[in-house]
Amino acid sequence: MKTDLTRRQGAFLEKLKEMYQRSKKPIHYAQVAKELGVSRFSAYDMLQLLEQKGLAGRQYIRGENRVGPGRSMVVFYPKDQASSLALVPSKSINLGEEWQQLRQTILERLRTGEQVNDHRVLSDALPSLPGKSPLEYCAEMIEALLLNLQEGMERAMQARVLQTLQALAKSGEMGLGALAGLSLGKALRGQDDASLTDNLLSRVQAFQEYLSGLSEESKSALVDFMQDAVLALDSEQ
Repeated sequence: MKTDLTRRQGAFLEKLKEMYQRSKKPIHYAQVAKELGVSRFSAYDMLQLLEQKGLAGRQYIRGENRVGPGRSMVVFYPKDQASSLALVPSKSINLGEEWQQLRQTILERLRTGEQVNDHRVLSDALPSLPGKSPLEYCAEMIEALLLNLQEGMERAMQARVLQTLQALAKSGEMGLGALAGLSLGKALRGQDDASLTDNLLSRVQAFQEYLSGLSEESKSALVDFMQDAVLALDSEQ
């Protein structure tokens, strides 16, 4: 049975073992997501992958306060095979308080509709290159790219774009590159603001360069962030 793990997979398994030992019962994936500072979608996908590797199992239980028929909750637990593996500490995918504050600030802006509504303001919203860490710059670029895709669109078209982005967000790092391409393509099709297109093009180039140099943990954090950012935009509709 294949048990080779990436650093990120090992971190998730270590966290699942730690939480299971504390509670003495299977763990809901949302709890794992909260402790590791990732999206629920990422936690579920990773625990499902660990299940496929034979290192985690799942159970279906009813919620404690649920009465009558309804869907059961999916919970996970580490299997015996996991106990013999030397795993990376789970804190390795937690990028610290500064990152958590930044992602929450951006997500709150997206949820509450504190967004741009014209080309001039959108251009100003693009992050500047100097003085930002690569992770911070990429997170702010994801926000700007999403907003650029939405700007000027009718509500029905925005809904279709968000559906596409939700699918892209599940494709991992490839989804980050696709987001940049979609947003840049929209700007290139618009003929009314060449300065925005030029500005966006230079920022996308820096975005892609920064992405290529980020650690696996940082890239994974951005993928999680993109998933939550799309959901935040969708909730504002």
